Amino acid sequence: VMMCLFGQGFMLDDNLIGWGLSATPKSVMGFATAANDMTVLIDNYKPQTGAGAEQLVSVIHAFLEGSDRDRQTRDGVNKEAARIHAYMLATGEDFPQIDAATAARVLVLEFGGSERFDRLTVAQEMANHLPAVGLSWINWLEMGEGQATIKRVASEFLSTRQAWTDYLTSTTGQQTHRRIAENLATNQLTWLVLCEH
Repeated sequence: VMMCLFGQGFMLDDNLIGWGLSATPKSVMGFATAANDMTVLIDNYKPQTGAGAEQLVSVIHAFLEGSDRDRQTRDGVNKEAARIHAYMLATGEDFPQIDAATAARVLVLEFGGSERFDRLTVAQEMANHLPAVGLSWINWLEMGEGQATIKRVASEFLSTRQAWTDYLTSTTGQQTHRRIAENLATNQLTWLVLCEH
């Protein structure tokens, strides 16, 4: 449903990249390098299907690092890695818990309960209207008011990250939370920008 913000074509099941069924990790990377400034949806991750948790973790790291791996052609020529300027959104029954660095870099949302599914049904019924919302967001973000909002909210990044670091340190007693705090601060401030719109 969220992908419908980018156009009505995302409502079509044929356009979904099904993890392990209709797409390999290599093909996902191909989509990622072609989808500049867009979101790439990986649909229905299951630990026991396709390449499994290890390959999903590798794909997540490639998105976050901004490129696939350097490769060598069959004739021994080094092929430079293609750059990734896209964002990853994945749905699934689980999330790989095999790598702490991956867990620290993503936002995991759990859905459950009949109330949430009722709201999802409403969103699906209104999906035809979501591209208008996406267009409105993009236009606003590119205009003066949106740019001014981004600049103002971005100036709060350091203090927001520090607040999350302090909170995580006080609740768990560990000192290695800066990466998680950075992720949480980025998500919080991005949400504030969208709320301003």
